[in-house]
Amino acid sequence: MKRIAAISILAALLTACGQMQTTNTATAPTQPEPIYEIENIAGDLYRARSNNHYTVFLVTFDGVALADPITLDFANWLKAEIAERFDEEVKYVLYSHHHWDHASGGAAFLDTAEFVGHENMVKALQAPLPGNQIASDTNGDNRLQRNEAAGGTLANFDFLDRNGDGELTGAEINADIVMPTVTYSDYHPIYIGGWEVGMFYAGNSHSDDGTILNFGEQATGYAVDWLNVRRLPGGLAGRSAADWIDSIDRMARLPISRVVPGHGEHGLKQDLMDYRQFFVDMDAAAREAIAAGVSLEEFQENISMPAYADWGRYDTHLGINAASFYQMAAQD
Repeated sequence: MKRIAAISILAALLTACGQMQTTNTATAPTQPEPIYEIENIAGDLYRARSNNHYTVFLVTFDGVALADPITLDFANWLKAEIAERFDEEVKYVLYSHHHWDHASGGAAFLDTAEFVGHENMVKALQAPLPGNQIASDTNGDNRLQRNEAAGGTLANFDFLDRNGDGELTGAEINADIVMPTVTYSDYHPIYIGGWEVGMFYAGNSHSDDGTILNFGEQATGYAVDWLNVRRLPGGLAGRSAADWIDSIDRMARLPISRVVPGHGEHGLKQDLMDYRQFFVDMDAAAREAIAAGVSLEEFQENISMPAYADWGRYDTHLGINAASFYQMAAQD
């Protein structure tokens, strides 16, 4: 397996959360038309797709509770679809976390919706740079130059560079995000159309402002970037394996039978437990290698986890995960 410099891996892990979202096709005319779709998950709960990003929404007689708006273009499309298909308006926008490729676009619902997020989301949006961009700021100037950006931030650099000065600030990156009008700390219920949508703090895994949405009537949990179904994570994003397992356990304690992530396929609660086991197994392998005196490069080059070989991103992300787990375990 190809070796990758540890510092490059860490920067890539902290900047990439699946952010290959094209936010404005007008700035990238060579891009293909975006894929926008809606599918039913259970009862009146639906999943909506914007290319490789997904959100969910619950339709009731008293309006719609929507998770992440994703982008302004997509949000405007979804608003029109909800009005046409269901003759309803979005009453709540329920954020999963603050990262721009999921939280942007809320302005489409400013005329009808209340915006709810974890209290740490406000602090994150007011910071000089979003949390997942800090590691890329190699010169420490609280801005991202083009040669520092990576992943979807680099792919969308010209769109995000609002003033065209060749560098990104937090304010530019977050320009299309509507600040939450209501915040919570541990748990916050949303009541709409006689149903309850529970917002639960997800802990400190992919970010420190993550939310789990629990659609109780539909027995479905939704979470973004730290949850995958039969798909390897992008790494640990600078957190420990224990932090990620804690987030998974918080979701597992909910009375759900299915899980819907912000990327990839949705699945059943057993898929959540299988995902947890990957973290346990990879962390154990990394710690065993460290105890045996195996170097990071050797561990990354020789890692093999056949139990997960049929999972998405196994070929491309196993080495990235090996480095991430090794580095975090070495800090203990």
